[in-house]
Amino acid sequence: MNALLLIAATMLLSAQEIAQKEYGRRSRGGTYTYALIAVLAAIVVFLVASGGVLEFRLDVSLYAVLFALGYCTSMVMGFLAIKTGSLSLSALIMQYSLIVPAVYGMAVLGEPLKITLFIGIALLIVSLMLVNLNGKEAGVRPTLKWAVFAGLSFIGNGICATVQKVQQVDFEGEYKSEFMIVGLVITALILITLAVIFERRDLLHNVRKGGLICAGSGVSNGLCNFLIMVMAGLMPASVMYPVVSAGGTIATSLAALLIYREKMSRLQLIGLGLGVLAIVALNL
Repeated sequence: MNALLLIAATMLLSAQEIAQKEYGRRSRGGTYTYALIAVLAAIVVFLVASGGVLEFRLDVSLYAVLFALGYCTSMVMGFLAIKTGSLSLSALIMQYSLIVPAVYGMAVLGEPLKITLFIGIALLIVSLMLVNLNGKEAGVRPTLKWAVFAGLSFIGNGICATVQKVQQVDFEGEYKSEFMIVGLVITALILITLAVIFERRDLLHNVRKGGLICAGSGVSNGLCNFLIMVMAGLMPASVMYPVVSAGGTIATSLAALLIYREKMSRLQLIGLGLGVLAIVALNL
């Protein structure tokens, strides 16, 4: 059962990133529209998963506001990174954000220093150098625009993961669904405002062309997070997080190669492999 849950979470993590790529190919921009529909779908997943048993508290909502700001940034910038650059490299950079809550836990929460953190950082640095090389071989050529979008997505995702960690510590593992629902509702309110202001002319076109893809991405995101919460009580975090994060990155990279025919140089492939090892080390 644990193995099936790990495989399912890995595939769901990869599915939401592939959906972003596919929507970007079909829409006329529609960045905020994509994120809005995906968030609304994720809200439905958490409402169903909660079984209607919810207990909302104001102090939990304060954490949710910070989460929403990070989540908005992560979703919008992650979409733009995937749209303007490599699917596999964008997914890799987003997973690197796991270093943020790890460093926060050691620096602020007093968690013990781990040698695996330093190994992960070292591998991460080498990986970044390799994936950004523009050698003679045909491969993905990262641009400044892509780097900015990927970097901002990294920051947003790091904020999300850190706020989730702090909320769980401060409330002793309680109010997971409430925290996520409030955070996602706030995110949806921000996104619908941005979509109406900046994308109203193409709103209906983008919904027709990619609405189901957006909803599928949101459902994948919600189910992935739900499965992670379930697995947290069934297996050690040192097993779950490395498998899901690294497995999702590998699955996304395979999709980029087989479906979208993204070419990478040998050095970039080595960098991708080192990046997967860095993700594993950061999760241990």
